[in-house]
Formats: sequence, structure tokens, C-alpha cells
Amino acid sequence: MAVLHWGMEMRRTLLLLFGAFFLTGCAASTDTSPILTSPTAPTASTSISTTPSSDLEEEQIEDFAIALQGVKNDLEDQLTEWEDNECSGISIMYREDIVCHLHVLSLKTQGSITAHATKGLTKSSHPDYIGEPPSSIKEYLANIVTLGEEVESVGQTFTDGSCGSKNECVNAIDSMIESIKLTIAEIEKVELRS
Repeated sequence: MAVLHWGMEMRRTLLLLFGAFFLTGCAASTDTSPILTSPTAPTASTSISTTPSSDLEEEQIEDFAIALQGVKNDLEDQLTEWEDNECSGISIMYREDIVCHLHVLSLKTQGSITAHATKGLTKSSHPDYIGEPPSSIKEYLANIVTLGEEVESVGQTFTDGSCGSKNECVNAIDSMIESIKLTIAEIEKVELRS
């Protein structure tokens, strides 16, 4: 239990250090350009067949599911901390909650890690290379990359102060959290296939 507590304290310390170096603030901007307000991931109505076409495909899918498990765990941990701290776009933009602001920076980084780690699974030059994904999970992997990039992009607009008005920034942050939830759902679809 002490190790778990130490780990949580270490994560919070790292978040604060990260924020101290990169915190630029999000002053209200006069830029009213539209921002992404909803992720472009597929809806929950996407049907999932859980029968792989061959043993080799089943092994490949399992390899991808195992590789994505760490990404999923990190996203779930980040989301849990976000919820435990009662963070929201409103808490950041209207109450100027610094802990939640630091969570946005951390989530932005996690979005980048998610996209790059998932892409790396299909690039032969990457140390975590698995191979070409079976067609049954290719769409899920593409969605994971897209959602990770969306999280990173929205986080960047927030951290550089270009998300627009306070209300637009609130919407951007809420969109970012929704993208994280959808990313976890896409990883779970890969797991269901294995």
C-alpha cells in the first residue's frame, strides 16, 4: 500500500514539475475561431464480431491487445485522477484550478504517446513493431491514433491559449475527455477480438 501511495505522490510531483516548466496559462483570447467540439470516432453502434478468421490472426490480435494494454491503463489512470480531482473545463477556466490545468498538460502528452505508440506497432523501424494488423482490427487502431492526435491537438490549443473564449476552452477540454473515453473504448474493441 505504501508503494501505491508513493507512486501516486510521485505522479502528482511529476505533474507539478511538468507544469512548472511548461505552464503558460490560458488567458481568454479574442480569437473566436471554431474548435473541435466533438470527437470523430465511430459511435457505439459499431458491431463487433468476436470470431477471428485464423489462429495466426488470433495471435496477432492478441499481440496488439497486449501491446495496447499499457496505453489503456495509462489513459484509465489519467481519467481516474481527473475525476478524483473533480476536474472539468469549468473548474479550469472559471475557477482557475491549477491541479486540473496540470492534468490537461499531462493528458495532452498522453494523447501524443497514445498516437505514437499505436503507430509504432505497425512500423518496422519501431522497437515495439508487431506487423501489419489484421483487417478485423485495422479500423480500431486507426481510430485510436486519430483520437490520440485529437487529444494532443485540443490540449495544445488549450496550453498555447488559442482555444478561444472561456466557453470555447471549456468545450475543448470536455471534448478532450470524451476523446480519451472513446480511445479506451476502441482499445477494448481490440481486446474483445483477441
